[in-house]
Amino acid sequence: GNAHCNPAELLENETALKNFKNAVESRGLIISALSCHGNPLHPQKAIAKEFHDVYVKTVELAEKLEVPVVNTFSGCPGDHEDAKYPNWPVAPWPNDYQEILTWQWDNKVIPYWTEWGKFAADRNVKIGLEL
Repeated sequence: GNAHCNPAELLENETALKNFKNAVESRGLIISALSCHGNPLHPQKAIAKEFHDVYVKTVELAEKLEVPVVNTFSGCPGDHEDAKYPNWPVAPWPNDYQEILTWQWDNKVIPYWTEWGKFAADRNVKIGLEL
């Protein structure tokens, strides 16, 4: 959620951003990480986009605030391209589960985090994944 700070508002309003940063620093505090939690790999594109957009704004805010880390979830895709719901195949048997897991990593997880991990790195922000 954005109960402690609203990335969209702070990114749009330089004065609000400055006031927020000052409120923290004037008390001798630092922000060690920002967090955003959602599923940017959700198989339903609209749901995934909503969570992805929050991730992007959180990384951009971390850059502006000079916060070195954004904590987030890795995400969980579906079990095929037209899936409607996330699928987390954790059992090694039957073998179908391992095939699903390989498909998820090769087609969804690795491509997404390769691109969007670089997005963060280009802004001097590290990603902490909660798995």
